[in-house]
Amino acid sequence: MVAQVEVQLATDDEGLPRPQHIIGWANMALAAVQRLAGELTVRVVGEKEMAELNHHYRGH
Repeated sequence: MVAQVEVQLATDDEGLPRPQHIIGWANMALAAVQRLAGELTVRVVGEKEMAELNHHYRGH
C-alpha cells in the first residue's frame, strides 16, 4: 500500500509550491521514517486561519 497524500491550498498567497511538490516532499519524509502506508493531509493556510488554528490548538 502507498501513502495517500492530499494537499489543500486554503489561501491564494503567491509563491506557494505546487501541490505535486508538496506530495513529493511528504512521500520522502514518510519514506525516511518507514511509513509508506496510510493517509496524510497537508493544508496550506493564510495568516488568519493560521492564527485561529494556533489559538485553538496551542492556546496562543
